[in-house]
Amino acid sequence: MPKTKVQSPIPHQILKVGFIYFHALGDNILTFDALYAIKTIYRCKLVVFGNALFKNLLQYCDFVDEVHDIQNDIQSHLSLINSYELDYAILPKCKNSYLKPLKQSNVKTIITPIKISSILSLKCKTPSILSFLKYRKMNMKDRSLYIAREIDPKLFDSKIGKLHFAKIQTSQRHKEEVSSFLSKYEIKQSQKLILINPFSVNTAYSLSLKAFLKLASKIAESPQYIPLIITYPKVHLNFMQELQNFQVGGGDIKSLIVYKNNSDVLNLVELILHTHCVISPSTGMIHLASHLLVPTIGLYSNSEIPQWETRDKRYVFIQTPKEKITTKEEDLIINQTLQILKTTIENLEKSLF
Repeated sequence: MPKTKVQSPIPHQILKVGFIYFHALGDNILTFDALYAIKTIYRCKLVVFGNALFKNLLQYCDFVDEVHDIQNDIQSHLSLINSYELDYAILPKCKNSYLKPLKQSNVKTIITPIKISSILSLKCKTPSILSFLKYRKMNMKDRSLYIAREIDPKLFDSKIGKLHFAKIQTSQRHKEEVSSFLSKYEIKQSQKLILINPFSVNTAYSLSLKAFLKLASKIAESPQYIPLIITYPKVHLNFMQELQNFQVGGGDIKSLIVYKNNSDVLNLVELILHTHCVISPSTGMIHLASHLLVPTIGLYSNSEIPQWETRDKRYVFIQTPKEKITTKEEDLIINQTLQILKTTIENLEKSLF
């Protein structure tokens, strides 16, 4: 009898997954765990289609294979997306303006949150309708993970509890830039850098710039602390003018350090790693600090907690929008912040022994 020909096994096909997301700093940071989980659990080729900020953040992260800045425009970059012949495209925020052009692509399956437009499409896959209420109560980080789970829920559930998530990476150049900057100041080993972020765009609940300067001056009264404020080109001149006005009016923040960053967010990452606490409204800065495991104090409204909570859930609550907040209310928030800062640093020091 002739021998039966034994066929070679079909080689394992590596999944190709595209992650399409182009939003603000905080949003981008809160997807990092999902990106790491996708790469680690599914062992796929992972391509991110984002914006320039996201590309900057992912520049040195080895759990992403490629990153493209598609400038918030899926339609104009369909040929690029098609060139990867993706098995899955994950769209954590599903708008019709995003989904409509993506349906025209050669992506085999589009994974989105539960939306009528995606439920009615044979090309889309969503979590079950029964999980809709559960999903609605999740914060932004958990939502991204929940969407990533849909590639293979059984495999995902078996692996997710064992992961040790990676963090944003910087380069030697960023480390040297920040070290060189800080070396200009006489910072004693016993002193703690306290980062105060007075800048926010998307939250209505914050303090006035004058109140943030008052907070910095109160922090500077303790020889244990050195207040730090990071500016960027769009706000720097106005901030320096307000700082000058504050000092002319009798405010004293002699130990305040001001770092003017450029457009490179990885300088911000490296500088946060040198701080001992970050005080900020609900904006990208505080989510970046949480991601880096640096202690935070969030100046939050109650309504911001469900989706934008921080890792350590340490807050001072603001009840009145910035446009209407009174000096009396701001002074109360400053005092509460100082009390929580004192406790935070004391607990941090205890944990080191």
